[in-house]
Amino acid sequence: MAGRGTPASPAVSALNVICRSRIGAVTRAADLRIFALAGNFLILASPPLLQCWGGGDTWPYLVATLLLAVVNLGLVLLWRYSAANGDAPTASPISHTLAVIVTIAAGCALVLASHAWLHQILTIPNDPQRADMLIVVQQGIRRVVQGKNPYTIYHVP
Repeated sequence: MAGRGTPASPAVSALNVICRSRIGAVTRAADLRIFALAGNFLILASPPLLQCWGGGDTWPYLVATLLLAVVNLGLVLLWRYSAANGDAPTASPISHTLAVIVTIAAGCALVLASHAWLHQILTIPNDPQRADMLIVVQQGIRRVVQGKNPYTIYHVP
């Protein structure tokens, strides 16, 4: 930590300039939204890393899905219009309520429709009786990693 007599590092100086140039909670909220949007990509990339630490189960996908839902829900709830759109018309409370109801109904329909499908996909290890193409794709990727030609005839048990 730099004292009064020692100069601060260039990174700290740049951060101080950025913080001083940003005025008000609106710009800080905009920065937070940008970091949250970037965090979505990190969350989407996290399941393989979590599987390395905790084993080859499906829990990393559940954790990543829940984190993604929480981050995006926070983005939706905290999103504010910029000052340039201050004179734009806003939706009525009834429209907001209707949008929330439609979103919840769509989420429920998505969960119900994809439940059996996700069970088939997330079965570990893959069962060739239920997911034969996943086995073929997995074997093709394995051959590519080994430097071999993936275009061959595969025999699925």
